[in-house]
Amino acid sequence: MIEHISAKTPIVSVIMNCLNCSKYLREAIDSVYAQTYKDWEIIFWDNASTDTSGDIANSYDSKLRYFRGEKTVPLGHARNLAIEKLRGEFIAFLDCDDIWLPTKLEKQIPLFDNPKVGLVFCNSIFFNDKGKIKNLYDKRKPPKGNVFRSILAGYFLSMETVVIRRRALESLEEWFDERFNMAEEGDLFIRIAHSWEFDYIDEPLSKWRIHGSNW
Repeated sequence: MIEHISAKTPIVSVIMNCLNCSKYLREAIDSVYAQTYKDWEIIFWDNASTDTSGDIANSYDSKLRYFRGEKTVPLGHARNLAIEKLRGEFIAFLDCDDIWLPTKLEKQIPLFDNPKVGLVFCNSIFFNDKGKIKNLYDKRKPPKGNVFRSILAGYFLSMETVVIRRRALESLEEWFDERFNMAEEGDLFIRIAHSWEFDYIDEPLSKWRIHGSNW
């Protein structure tokens, strides 16, 4: 694919990492295009898929920037390869089987007006093919502010809910641990929590899909 880059730098870069994700992929991408907040790009990193994921991604316009690795690498490594391509001030993550609700970015981005905030997250709906199962934070609200001790004691984030400030990522000596194929985001977000505040939208703004191929 020939990449066409807009002259205007987007505010938000949405990282989508894909390895044979064709089954749910279009629904995930469409949920980004349906955002009421429009100043974004998708960085789509194809981890050498062998299904039709690349064809689906390439059917969208230039707001989706498609990249393909020569070989499949651990997910932590693939996420770093995608991050190297981003241009936005804020970084959001959407795995290819999950979904955002339309006002997610619109409600999360303003919380970064506080310069101490490095990460903003929200509630999320866990669902399967039969419908809603539960909210992520059903029993009690998660902490916000200086959460380092809390997140060490009990990890509470879900990847599809998170937006991070680019400067928070760049303040770290390393990004995702490239050895990891799972739990790579927990390691990264805990390190961000050491030096930055977290903020929270007490509303489900995303949906995490439970299915037979989840890690």
